[in-house]
Amino acid sequence: METKIDEILQQLRLLAGVPQKLDTLADTVKEIQDSVRTLKHDVADHDDRIVKLEQEVLALRNSDNSNKQQLRSLTLRIIGLPQTPEEKDDLRGRVYDVIKPILVAAKAAKDLPTVPQAASIFETVFRPYQGEHGKSPPPVILKITSRAVKLALLKHRKHLVPPEQGAGSRAKILLVEDLTPENLRVLNLLTKSKTVEKAWSVEGVMRALRNCRLI
Repeated sequence: METKIDEILQQLRLLAGVPQKLDTLADTVKEIQDSVRTLKHDVADHDDRIVKLEQEVLALRNSDNSNKQQLRSLTLRIIGLPQTPEEKDDLRGRVYDVIKPILVAAKAAKDLPTVPQAASIFETVFRPYQGEHGKSPPPVILKITSRAVKLALLKHRKHLVPPEQGAGSRAKILLVEDLTPENLRVLNLLTKSKTVEKAWSVEGVMRALRNCRLI
């Protein structure tokens, strides 16, 4: 009997310490909860800072891209014009022969007062790099002297006449705006989109037609 009483007393002594342990555990849980709330607040604060930094980076990137495009505001590209040995001596004259029908069409439409000569419309004409055999020719960069001529060239570019390539064939060449890599990437995405009927650029600004609506 005494042994059982001793066991009961021992269990009662153990139970007597439970409330204190529970209080200690509750304090520990509260400290952990406070720490978690502080961490959540810090994480939210860091997230806000990251979002703001991302917005600032995007704004700087857009501003930088816009500035780069502005520097190209009077620049066009001819894509697909085959290289010839003769153009080393007179690339300007060769390009003028290709775009002259555009200038004639622009004058007929009264978008230009006269058909300007090469010397008056080209500031510079060059290829940025040499082409490789069997690959597409590098583009020709045209720095135009006036915005009016540039817009007239783009408006009437369907009249562009590709040079003869032998056997009655003609090279397929394009006259386009000289876009920054970022703007060109966006234009390509729009062009490849299945929901976009047509995409183009106007002075570096992207335009697209979707469901017969301009976006």
